[in-house]
Amino acid sequence: MTKMQDKPGRRIRLQTLVDFERSRVQIIRNLSNTKGFLVDSGNMGWMPMEEWIAFLEKELKRANGQGKTLVEQFGFVLPEREAGA
Repeated sequence: MTKMQDKPGRRIRLQTLVDFERSRVQIIRNLSNTKGFLVDSGNMGWMPMEEWIAFLEKELKRANGQGKTLVEQFGFVLPEREAGA
């Protein structure tokens, strides 16, 4: 689960459900108010696994500047990437 904040106390949480059989990721958002209560939740849709992995790699490299990405840390590397293709 990813947490983001746009002002003190208010949170946006992104949850992902992974369907390995179809190679797709569903993204669900949960919005909490400044008191911590869930005020809205919704399905943001499905995206192909390859696009999700590319997004994570790009965002984490930008945030950290170096080091392993989450995809590498948790072993969700696609077979063609493991071979160095």
